[in-house]
Amino acid sequence: LWTSLGDRRLDDEEMRWIRVAADEALRELLERRDPGGDDLLHDSQRLQGVLSPDPFAAGYAMSGLSSDGVARDQRGRTVVVFELTSGRGDVQQDTQAMLRPIHQRARRGWARGALLGMAEGRLVLVCAANDADRLIGRAREDLSRSRSRTEHVLLRGIGFSTRADSSEGLHHVFEEALYAASVSVASSTVGLIADYARLGLYLALRNLPVSESSIALLSPEAAELRQRDS
Repeated sequence: LWTSLGDRRLDDEEMRWIRVAADEALRELLERRDPGGDDLLHDSQRLQGVLSPDPFAAGYAMSGLSSDGVARDQRGRTVVVFELTSGRGDVQQDTQAMLRPIHQRARRGWARGALLGMAEGRLVLVCAANDADRLIGRAREDLSRSRSRTEHVLLRGIGFSTRADSSEGLHHVFEEALYAASVSVASSTVGLIADYARLGLYLALRNLPVSESSIALLSPEAAELRQRDS
């Protein structure tokens, strides 16, 4: 722990609290250092760092990805969110158990050179922007076949977003990809794969409450049709 306060020295009470904080931080780091050999949890922990809203923590995690050869292309990175559900209709499904065989298979195959983990209960991919189309295509092919395998997983939608400058992490890019994925699930007009940058009207709806006035603002024709019983 390094503390800089200019010329002022820490008093004894401040030093006591810093020691307490340092002990707690060290204990937490030691608990997180080894996820017990579980590749899904290990990659998910790395993913959480990259997606962190704290720029310092996220920047540190991003530099670690680059040094490990993940998404080495510095011109841009893409975050892809996969909306999956159990084909058996289990309400209380174990998300880790559902995603683990997919993760293992992808790690050996199509997800090489990328980071694939779990965030907010979803399968999330981080890759170089110029690899995104290829990886999304291979992921879609693999996930579409998974229904016939033992995991019985249904692919409901894919959302992705790309950012040229990711030096401070991918938190906002993840939020954009998450929103795009939700639109791909909810709207049949968008299709299975949604690019955040091309959502058009849906991006305006994201920042407006859905009401008569917001619909009229975006489309007077739609507002007029809503008034007709037929």
